[in-house]
Amino acid sequence: MERPNPHATSLEAKLELLLAQGASHDRALELLVDILIERGRDMAHAKREHCGQLIRSLVGHCGTATLAVAATRLSNLDYIPRSLLLSLARQSIEVAKPVLSQALNLPTEELAAVVAEAGPEHLKAIAAREGLDETLTTSLIARGNREAISTCARNRKAKISRASFDDLVAMADDDKAIRQALCHRHDIPETVLPKFWPGCDDGEKARLLVAGFSDDATQAASEAVPEADAQAIEDPDEEEAIKLDRQLAGIILQYSDISSLSRTSQMLAERAGVDEGIAFDLVCGSYERGLVLLARAANIDEWTFLQLICARMKLTSAKTAPHRALKSFREYPRDEARQVLLEIIAIKSRETFQAKQAKAGLKKKRSAA
Repeated sequence: MERPNPHATSLEAKLELLLAQGASHDRALELLVDILIERGRDMAHAKREHCGQLIRSLVGHCGTATLAVAATRLSNLDYIPRSLLLSLARQSIEVAKPVLSQALNLPTEELAAVVAEAGPEHLKAIAAREGLDETLTTSLIARGNREAISTCARNRKAKISRASFDDLVAMADDDKAIRQALCHRHDIPETVLPKFWPGCDDGEKARLLVAGFSDDATQAASEAVPEADAQAIEDPDEEEAIKLDRQLAGIILQYSDISSLSRTSQMLAERAGVDEGIAFDLVCGSYERGLVLLARAANIDEWTFLQLICARMKLTSAKTAPHRALKSFREYPRDEARQVLLEIIAIKSRETFQAKQAKAGLKKKRSAA
């Protein structure tokens, strides 16, 4: 092949010369992608857009494999023209997937436009995207595709509004995939959880409680502030109710010697026959139901449980109403509590085993290198 004509200075002229000399459209696309990746950051905005326009003009002439590689390479850069990314996002799923799931220069407005018209596979790719905001998750759920909704629910870094959680819980009644996906989340609002909990089987309840564990079972109880509890309360009446509940907890604790949730969890672990770390996680986790479950399995009395709930409120900033927790405690069957605990232990054991395997595999790979 001849060398490019030095007098062909514009990108179009060089592209036409390349094609005239017998290069394929795929090769021309690869060259333009190379230019955009290697020099794009330092290009003037207009020239970068121009390069993107030339790539778009070649898209219809190139093979899927070439386009998929180009899309993957371009998605990881934050200066790629949005018009080019949107064009690739509307191609076949093989090409669109890397753009929809990870492109850095596609803000919410552009993605929302794609969601409004995307097919099922494209919706699933967007649903797996890291850091989806509430606007996009709401739009995804509104499209009604159950597989995409399940993917979105399982995406723990996707932010979901309270209204959308209500929609998901309603779907979970007759959709096992969505129900199981929800059970992996740590941020289900406690106002929504009671609608969802009764429909879960023992394994799903266990997974839900595991998802609500505090990150470090060895941390001080005063530092164990759950993410779900850290959200601002929008209802003034609820805010006032919580203040009253905390005052009640303070009064009850005047007649109690519970000063350490760590020591209390050790006692509960011994009585329930579970690991101390699991007991501590249940005591300090996001959901009061974990503590209810542990207390029922440990067969403690109502007064002791009430003291424990109050201590949890004071020491972890948990938004737990003592009267509501006591009602749950009375209604929770002890046999079911033991069964869910066994499921939790099994899940934690599997996770520990998988973590050890992954660590061993990484160590082996480093040794081989």
